[in-house]
Amino acid sequence: MYTIGQFAVISQLSKKMLRFYDEINLLKPAKVDWDTGYRYYDDNCVIIAQQIIIFKNCGLSLDEIKKILVDNHPNQNCLYDVLIGRRKEIERLSMNIDNSKARLEQMINDLSKEKKEEPELIELDSIFGIYKEVDLSDENAVSERLSELYAWGISSGMSLIPPHLILHNMHDENDEKETKVFVKTSKPTEGDALNGIFPLSLSEGKGVRIIHRGSFFSSGETWKCLFQYIEKKHLSIIGYGRETKNLMGPSVTIEIQVKEVLI
Repeated sequence: MYTIGQFAVISQLSKKMLRFYDEINLLKPAKVDWDTGYRYYDDNCVIIAQQIIIFKNCGLSLDEIKKILVDNHPNQNCLYDVLIGRRKEIERLSMNIDNSKARLEQMINDLSKEKKEEPELIELDSIFGIYKEVDLSDENAVSERLSELYAWGISSGMSLIPPHLILHNMHDENDEKETKVFVKTSKPTEGDALNGIFPLSLSEGKGVRIIHRGSFFSSGETWKCLFQYIEKKHLSIIGYGRETKNLMGPSVTIEIQVKEVLI
């Protein structure tokens, strides 16, 4: 026999819960000392407690468990009917959740379209920096190239200015490595060709800017919107496309240097 304290540890049910189960005739102690009121439990009670826990984890209510445990033994027919009913309820809830999720996604998409950023003409400042070519098809490549740039800059005693930029060369057909990780510096530098690190200066001039709400790797539609704006305004791209991850949230600032086209 086990005291209620011992049985609480064995069954992983609290003493308060065991008293409650006794009151509702769900799990009765094997013996009660009527002089002291102490409850005592045996190994059969352990089996019943385990079954109760299993049924509860399946989502069954205490009333359903009471119907199943007849004379402290599971009624197989009743158990089958209850489990089938529970499965149908879960399937219904799952369908409702899927429908709710679909409605939420639609609302989010609608709001996203309403809040969609529009391109704007800006003045770009000149920037000095160093870059390393990067393959964006490799998800880890950006962080690896960035680490190499910062490590080389620190070892060279150079002052690097975050955040970093991703540069896209969209007008040089001879540039096989079109994408670069670029970090700004306080002044021009020679770079280090041996480590694949090169200096680059971005000139000042007119530019077009747009904010993309998302990551570097999901900005295709935003770029498309920017290109359409450039064409509509009769502008021509003359410099790198620049992506800068905003430090205050999941968004990216996209900028392109442009010039007016005489028509």
